[in-house]
Amino acid sequence: MTTPLSCGSRQQKQQQQRRPQLLLPLPSSFYFLFYFYIFDLFSLVSFLGVAQSPYRKWPTTPGVWMRYNFKEVAKKETGDLCRALAATDATGSDAMKMYMQLAQAEMRALPKQRRLLERLMLQSKEERRAAASERRQLALRRREELLRKLRQFDEEGGAENAQKILTDKCARRWAAVYGELALRRERLTHVLSCVSTAVHVANFTDAVDSWVSFESAVHRALAFLEEANHAEVPALATRPLYTQLEQVSKMQLRATALLNHERHQQSLLRESTAELFRDQERLLAWCVEQQEALCTLNSLEEIQEFSASFMSNAAVMDTNFLVLLERSVHLVSNRAVREALVVVNRTWMELAIAVYDGMLHALKNEHTNSDVEAGCRWWVDTFEPHFRRTLVEADDIASHAEMQSEPLMQTIHARSVALLQALASFRTTALHISNFTERMDSIAPHEAALREALLMRLSLLTQTLVGDVKYPGHREYADRVREVSDWVDAEAKGVVYTQLIRRVERLRSMVEAELHLLMEDKTAKMDQS
Repeated sequence: MTTPLSCGSRQQKQQQQRRPQLLLPLPSSFYFLFYFYIFDLFSLVSFLGVAQSPYRKWPTTPGVWMRYNFKEVAKKETGDLCRALAATDATGSDAMKMYMQLAQAEMRALPKQRRLLERLMLQSKEERRAAASERRQLALRRREELLRKLRQFDEEGGAENAQKILTDKCARRWAAVYGELALRRERLTHVLSCVSTAVHVANFTDAVDSWVSFESAVHRALAFLEEANHAEVPALATRPLYTQLEQVSKMQLRATALLNHERHQQSLLRESTAELFRDQERLLAWCVEQQEALCTLNSLEEIQEFSASFMSNAAVMDTNFLVLLERSVHLVSNRAVREALVVVNRTWMELAIAVYDGMLHALKNEHTNSDVEAGCRWWVDTFEPHFRRTLVEADDIASHAEMQSEPLMQTIHARSVALLQALASFRTTALHISNFTERMDSIAPHEAALREALLMRLSLLTQTLVGDVKYPGHREYADRVREVSDWVDAEAKGVVYTQLIRRVERLRSMVEAELHLLMEDKTAKMDQS
């Protein structure tokens, strides 16, 4: 609601009614619209690249100067009214009059600000640069003046001022130390909550390496605060800082040990990776060398000798390849390791298949050149039936009743029966040899499919099936064994560890002696029984 003036003539009241009425107790709506409009003007000037300065003046007409800043234009019209309004009672009628006058003054300032904006928009680029240079010079002069006054104030201040400055300095130093300790404690908490394999990516390496310098800086700050306390300067207690420093030191030791362990593991991992690559290169070079040697062989005897040597080395090479797989369990995340294992496995399979193909090709050539297939086919088709009939006839003659009593006939009968029984196996062998080419042609597609499957390009090699539920447990067991081994390696040089080993050896010898006595008693009882 609006509140009219409480006194005055009718004419004054009518004039006041014709004037804009403001809301009480404060003209917030008008100021909001006014300053929103002023903010738009400032945004436009900033967009045009015109900077603001509180005392820059621009000539309009000869002898007339205007202020450069929108704020100064409004301040020139409303400054006295604002100060008078602040000194009066905000609920009285005089305040209402001043609000009215202030609104009118602000309305008078708007055309001036509009003209200022128009003139600013007409400035050239060189004029803007000159104005900016003048504003920088003015700012530098003000800064120098302020620094001069501050130095003068410091020099003229007495003992009370110096003590106050020292107290403020101690408070700032105390707050800085506490803040740094709190920040480092938070970072240490984060690092200690990470898994061991993620410590090296927790962005904590610099903090660990800079702990010595940080601790010395904290001790210097604490010494400064202690000296201030001894000098009877009002300062905060240093006991909370010492407590914080002790907690941070303990956490720092744990984090440092964790990071050092991870660094050691990473170093071992790098060494293991390098050694694995060396072994992989040796296996690869051996396979390539064997393939080149196989390509130079021509005769069946040479290929047979090479195959015999290859078979004797195959078990050793399989063991070496399994060792590579076992050592690559913890390096599966390394893409280069995976590719190296795939390459050496493919080369090994190519070598084995090349040896098989070489032997098969040599045997086929030898079989074709020997004409043994044709001879076996003639034996099965011609000689074997005639020979069987001859044996049957001889057996019939020898088994005749009149001939059975003669020793020669008995011998012929026995030999004929034995040859007829053995002839079946000879026929089977000769029959297989006679159709050897047909059978090899029939299994050729199967050999090609098997060869293609063996030479299939793999993307990953692993020693354990991924779907095996026991694999996580096996990995955890291997991790624990490795941790115990690392601890044993670290403690093996100590006196306590040496004494413990000796005691374990004595216990083992005592157990072996007891077992030997038990075995002797058991043997004696068995002999008595």
